[in-house]
Amino acid sequence: MFLFPIRSSARSRAQTARQLYAAATKAARQPFFFREIGVPDTLEGRADMVFLHTGLLVCRLCRLGPDGAKLAQSVFDEMFLNYDWALREMGVGDLAVPRRIKKMMGLFKGQAVAYDESARASLPETKAALLRNVFSVSPPRSLQTLSILAEYVQTAYCALEQQSLSDFSQGRVTFGEFEYVPEEIYAQAA
Repeated sequence: MFLFPIRSSARSRAQTARQLYAAATKAARQPFFFREIGVPDTLEGRADMVFLHTGLLVCRLCRLGPDGAKLAQSVFDEMFLNYDWALREMGVGDLAVPRRIKKMMGLFKGQAVAYDESARASLPETKAALLRNVFSVSPPRSLQTLSILAEYVQTAYCALEQQSLSDFSQGRVTFGEFEYVPEEIYAQAA
């Protein structure tokens, strides 16, 4: 018996948050981001894509009232529990992990707000947000690939806006249907 039992609603919310975070991570790991678009296939590049998807999701949840905000916090907590574990598995020292997590939390908040606001505003603003964050170290392969990723972000934003708190509360999330033709990318780059 626990001295402080975990309420079933909190346990259920944590389980739902795990499902939502897993879906965001799965969407972030799509190979076309790294192969065709040219997002750096590094720890940082992969984290940027997780931040992008999870950031859009968390911002959407926050707009769905108090219950949405609680679920958003649970998704945020789940993400950083995973990053804490991953850093420790990579051999980062126990004393350094909290500092790194704190820095990552700041980066996440900035990126989440930037993606959310830019996707709501316009395609050029979304491109600028991607250049500042995803492509801050290495430039995109071409303006065409930058445009494709910006269109993907706006598609994901619109798809999230169509989903209700009921959908999210059942652990269901979609980042939309996005079609791209790799041949067009390579033809534009040539």
